[in-house]
Amino acid sequence: KMAKINKGFVFVERDINLDYSDQMANKTPYVPPVNPLNFGKFAAYLLVIGFVFMSLFVINLISPNKEERSIAKQTVYAAISSLVGGLGIMFMIMECGVYI
Repeated sequence: KMAKINKGFVFVERDINLDYSDQMANKTPYVPPVNPLNFGKFAAYLLVIGFVFMSLFVINLISPNKEERSIAKQTVYAAISSLVGGLGIMFMIMECGVYI
């Protein structure tokens, strides 16, 4: 059976009785790039690395000598800390079962 579907001004004819079994047989299953069993380890490692860079940022921020401070170092530390910490929080949330 063919059905006419109105898509604006164009009529599209489609087969109503589509058989997807042959299409599904040719597909390979999805394999995620990170094994869900490793989400907890990744979360822990990334959060520790983010905390280390956050500590470096704070140490550089409150250093007693103004000559030792550098806006470039602070920006790099803050960017790495936020990126790695954000990924760590994302993996921690996925470890808890909330998939983003």
